[in-house]
Amino acid sequence: MKPIPSLNGLRALSILLVLISHAEMQNFHIAKSKGGQIGVTIFFVISGFLITHLLMNEEKKNGRVSLRLFYIRRAIRIFPVYYIFLVVCIALASFNFFYISETSLLSSITYTKCFFKSEWETGHLWSLSVEEFFYLIWPIAFIYLKNYRVLFALAVICVIPCIRLLSDLSPMNIFMRADSIMWGCLFALYYERILAFLKSIPKIFLLTPFFVICCSVLIGDLTYRLNMPMPGSLRLALFGSFGTVTSLATCLIIVVSINFENNPWFKLLNLKLVSSLGILSYSIYIWQQLFFSPNLDAISTFPMNIVLIFIVANISYYLIEKPFLKLKSRLNYPSTNKRGTVQPIPVSDQRSLRRPRQVEAG
Repeated sequence: MKPIPSLNGLRALSILLVLISHAEMQNFHIAKSKGGQIGVTIFFVISGFLITHLLMNEEKKNGRVSLRLFYIRRAIRIFPVYYIFLVVCIALASFNFFYISETSLLSSITYTKCFFKSEWETGHLWSLSVEEFFYLIWPIAFIYLKNYRVLFALAVICVIPCIRLLSDLSPMNIFMRADSIMWGCLFALYYERILAFLKSIPKIFLLTPFFVICCSVLIGDLTYRLNMPMPGSLRLALFGSFGTVTSLATCLIIVVSINFENNPWFKLLNLKLVSSLGILSYSIYIWQQLFFSPNLDAISTFPMNIVLIFIVANISYYLIEKPFLKLKSRLNYPSTNKRGTVQPIPVSDQRSLRRPRQVEAG
């Protein structure tokens, strides 16, 4: 399968928004920074879009999806860096650099972080918790609700904003954020039709989703800051850094970014430096929280903390992620013959089934 252009560039944008937001909060004491949540929303939409795209390609090529291999590959991709990070946190906590409660530690280990409040150092793992629930549920729905995939995605997309409208849950709870991922899934399911529509309209209108996402974030922010009459729950449901409008616009930006090449935006996202940053985004996201910790003054001073984040992320990627990615690339999906029985994949065909590094979900 050919690499999908621009996705690493979009990941780079996402992780930069997270880093800027955390620097604003922890180093410059700007309490209402919004960029980090927008960055996470982009990560969520990319995950939904990419995983669904890969599942559809596997089903088209082999006639079926292997749940066992899907979960093995996801575990190899996510677990090593994640649990090594937790071991480091436990070691630091044991030397009293900071405190980790039993609830926080257990929720981190079991990927249930999105249901519990947490101290800063492991607080960001809530987003990995949301993604793990997605990895657990969506492939099963994709396989066993084959004729109802779209209805499943639409149900989540409709229900989650209603929960945001009617409840006061944390914005880092899965029941407040799962619709962003499912928007990505829905756009993958209707990708060809959406792309055909975008190609049929004047090119100037391709700028619309960029304008919409800016307006959505501004509406959410200004109505809060100026105490305007819009109810807070409606603001969360539709606008701001993770409302329905923002997620929808993000999906459109993804489709535009990977298909329309002759523009500065596409060229920027696919610059080697930007793409390399996107490849490192998972390791950066996992480790960066420590370097903004108020309890670790020695390594959390700006700009030294930014330099250290990139050093540690490179070490993490090349010593942990990359070796496991090589192992993951050896796991090939089974193919199905005309009788429906599983056949080994010929060696000559195995290379074509390997997912290139550029399209890995983070």
